[in-house]
Amino acid sequence: MFDINSDDYESVEAEIVDCPKVGRGPGRPRLKPTDDERNYVRNFARLGFSLEVIASSIRDGIDVDTLKRSFRLDLAAGRDEGARRVAETLMSRMTNPLIDCDNIRYKFLKHTAGYTDDTKSQLEHSTKNDKPLSIQVTYIKPNISNANS
Repeated sequence: MFDINSDDYESVEAEIVDCPKVGRGPGRPRLKPTDDERNYVRNFARLGFSLEVIASSIRDGIDVDTLKRSFRLDLAAGRDEGARRVAETLMSRMTNPLIDCDNIRYKFLKHTAGYTDDTKSQLEHSTKNDKPLSIQVTYIKPNISNANS
């Protein structure tokens, strides 16, 4: 390779010229949310509104990314509070003996514990025409090995 020493070259002086900046300017200042806006976002997140709806209703409308960045903790707190209130309501209804709430129990268990009804979890087979496949059982062979033991 080449060995470059500063003695091999003459010193060159360059004049630094102020060049205009190319590109975008500093942009808008960061959003500084007020306490009222934080409460507003928390309440709307608690009620389950989408991010687009919440973002469009703050000031004159802000970008969804700005909403996520500036109100991240408020969005999370609102969602958690909403889920907690729903769970409390479901639990109070499920434990009330005066309310018939089998459907509520099923939905609660399905979404929280992954419960599935055995009759609905069986495989369904269909023919090429998407019609249900029907099988008629005519004979079941007895298991002789278990009968002798």
